[in-house]
Amino acid sequence: MKKKIILFINNDEIFTFPMVIFLINKLKKKFKIFIKLENTSFRKKIKILLILILDGSIFNLMKFYKKKISLKKIKNIKGVKILTRYDESDFKYGVSINYPKKIIFKKLKIYNFHFGNFLNQRGTFIFFYKYIFKWKSIDLTFHKINLFFDAGKVLSKKTIIIKNMNAIDIIALPLKNKNFYLNSIKIIGLKRKALKTKLGDIHREPTFFKIFSTFKKEF
Repeated sequence: MKKKIILFINNDEIFTFPMVIFLINKLKKKFKIFIKLENTSFRKKIKILLILILDGSIFNLMKFYKKKISLKKIKNIKGVKILTRYDESDFKYGVSINYPKKIIFKKLKIYNFHFGNFLNQRGTFIFFYKYIFKWKSIDLTFHKINLFFDAGKVLSKKTIIIKNMNAIDIIALPLKNKNFYLNSIKIIGLKRKALKTKLGDIHREPTFFKIFSTFKKEF
């Protein structure tokens, strides 16, 4: 019998669904896959669009928009089910992909993909904080969620140079590194030493004032 897993995903047709459908097609022979959807807040969406406009990358968004994947296409995959409620005892583990809210759990092991290393890039809006901290590289990390924010055991990591990338280039990095996601999921359950990491500050969602003032300095 196939083991059941949950994918906690952002309800996003442009960047999240293309990644999810890739993973489903690779994993469906081994697992029975369930999906828990969550919407990004309207306020956060406006901030993301504002950054893309001020960064000059809004037009580059169109090439990804043209390749968007609908939720209907995911629902039509045999064996995939969208959840509204779930009993965590029914599942082997869960994986979070761009999920916009904190996941509440008791015993279910949940793993998360994150932009950034835990020393410098904990939190959200990494594509914005790049301009504040002048990061020249960024990490894709995969970790086991614990009670703290972006602080769990890191199972895998990939460092990417972002010196000349704009915000949309950074947001799109997962789609260009899909195999990192797939290979990271495949190591769940294997005996591996956690990658050494130190915890730094958490970067919260920036205010509108912070966004405008940062790009005013850039220009």
